[in-house]
Amino acid sequence: MVQVSRVGGLAAAAVLALPVLAACSDDPPAAAPPPSASSSPTSSAAPSGPPTLPAAAKGTTPAAAKAFVRYYVSLINYTSDNLDSAEMARRSEAQCKTCRLIFRIVRNMNEAGRRYEGGHWVIDSMEELPSAAGHRQVRALINVDDLQVVFPSGKRKNVRANRTSYTFDLVLRGGSWSVAQIVGVS
Repeated sequence: MVQVSRVGGLAAAAVLALPVLAACSDDPPAAAPPPSASSSPTSSAAPSGPPTLPAAAKGTTPAAAKAFVRYYVSLINYTSDNLDSAEMARRSEAQCKTCRLIFRIVRNMNEAGRRYEGGHWVIDSMEELPSAAGHRQVRALINVDDLQVVFPSGKRKNVRANRTSYTFDLVLRGGSWSVAQIVGVS
């Protein structure tokens, strides 16, 4: 990760980064691979578990792709709240650089004993971009709430709310959508 104050979000350091998961860490990034899901999905999530893929997100239609993006945004919120990226990793392709960055930040936050408060993503609007078979691109305008990074000492670092357009590059894997890349443009 680039050594920028990280308070303004990773988007300030790289266009591909996601501000909601901006870490105020001075730790160098770990070189370990992203986490993998160790349990199989269930039909419904426990209140503290990750969201489950809704029926509307299954299929290959533009509507299913948009529903999948809504689901993936809920996974981003869950990951930020719980610093648990296993389900998000399951729904992401290995080549997704932004996804791998998120997994590394989550791992670093856990190792440092830090946590996030706020920073939830809310989709304002979505549109499908021209796509090919087995591939969809959905652009979403996202409002990200104010975020606080809470350190073990109790110190807090504030990250301002922002509004960013993200393009979610989706591919079909095993009959379901998966995120191949996320590109943000402020």
